[in-house]
Amino acid sequence: GGYIVLQSWRGDYLHRAAEPRVTSWNWTKGSVWKLICLSDGQVRLLSWRDDFLARGPQSTLKVQKSPDGAEWSLVTVDNGVVLRAPDGSYLHRPAGGPQVVVWGDANTKGSTWTILPHARIDVLVLYDEDIPKKLNGNDPKAVLDFIQDTFQQLDEEILPHSGLQEVSLHVVRVQAIAHRSTTLNRAVAQLRDTNDALWKGMNKARTREDGADLVVAFLLDPEQSGHGECGAARDDTPNRYTTRSLGFTAINYRCAIAGSAPYVVAHELGHLMGARHERAHKVPGKFSTLMASPKCDDKAPCPAIPYFSNGAKRIECDAARKAAHEHACQFDGEPLGNNAHDNARTIREGAHEVAHYMPDPGPRPMTCRGAMAVVAGTKPDYWSRSDTAQPGPGSTWVSFRAPQAGRYQVYAVPSGSGQVQVSVHQTCIGDTAGPVVQATKTSSKAMNFDPIQLTAGQTLYVALKVGRAPNNVDVQVTAEH
Repeated sequence: GGYIVLQSWRGDYLHRAAEPRVTSWNWTKGSVWKLICLSDGQVRLLSWRDDFLARGPQSTLKVQKSPDGAEWSLVTVDNGVVLRAPDGSYLHRPAGGPQVVVWGDANTKGSTWTILPHARIDVLVLYDEDIPKKLNGNDPKAVLDFIQDTFQQLDEEILPHSGLQEVSLHVVRVQAIAHRSTTLNRAVAQLRDTNDALWKGMNKARTREDGADLVVAFLLDPEQSGHGECGAARDDTPNRYTTRSLGFTAINYRCAIAGSAPYVVAHELGHLMGARHERAHKVPGKFSTLMASPKCDDKAPCPAIPYFSNGAKRIECDAARKAAHEHACQFDGEPLGNNAHDNARTIREGAHEVAHYMPDPGPRPMTCRGAMAVVAGTKPDYWSRSDTAQPGPGSTWVSFRAPQAGRYQVYAVPSGSGQVQVSVHQTCIGDTAGPVVQATKTSSKAMNFDPIQLTAGQTLYVALKVGRAPNNVDVQVTAEH
């Protein structure tokens, strides 16, 4: 993750505390972060090394003095609100993204506040093994590309432009299944039943190997009905949110290939994070948001726009977004919701619970035609992990997630005498790796690859392949300065 928000007992955000206090909590790798409420009510969030968020576009909302007379400013940064120190610096950015500290207006007397990390929801994606036959060339890679594009649009477009920057979806694995079902609702019931043949062998993978909080299954229309049913998610729990055992949805792939996959997946995942069918938010004669029905209040068709309702946001379009999202941007400046219709808030409040349905497997191996291990950080600009590449048809995988944007260089150092084939990829989804982004090298000695430009949170995958004998390889990543 990487975002930190301060959420009150009723779902709103950071407010000056009535009395000074210091709250400490552990962050990644045992580091300690401190929330300090000063005697005048000012709140400071300090990293383990007492630095602050990088400077960004801003406007000052408030200036307040601490007990020592220093001025702390409350400023907006990238649609969030953070504290600026007297020296002009900001809250430190940890691996995974910037912190967001939001200033609310609730009365905090007698209330309980909770520090929440960025909600990264891990998703296991299944698809009907017959789907590739419906595509040109019967190519399974086309299915993987479609899935990657769908979730990329969810993460980079739908969630952030709905005001949900602190929520992300992470595909941990893609798996083909032999699907036989009568309806989408029946398919969801089968997925929930750990004794059903459709789900046989997958429950262990979901819970132990992948740590998948939610499961999305792309299926061919089981009824062959053509009546437009695009997705199903069981939301029959009496509580607002779903539960771990209900975290499944089935998507009709025929809708997906019609170009609406991100909308459909967002809608069904919205159900699993607490959103229900309601007006929220339809503007009569104009548009409807993701959880609304396709008819406006005046019964006229409402074109769907790819955002969740949000009472605190309006549709915002710059020149680049107008070119890519012309149909949504014709409503530039319109409110996305109101106080009564705010699915973004519902999802925000439920996302942290959903993100903990399954424990994060952490550095334990995951599956990508062999063991894929997460590289462990050893110091701010250097990461290293040793893995033993085993003979066989697959590769041993090591992955590295960039803590911030920059150029990174990969080194591979075999310790045995045999040769090792090493290749670097930017995608590894299901049982198929993406294209090699650096030349494949084979050697028994140290190999280095040209630096690669990565964005914050982007992942590199290093594939290790040996011949007849195992070979231990130390994979190293360094950041350029």
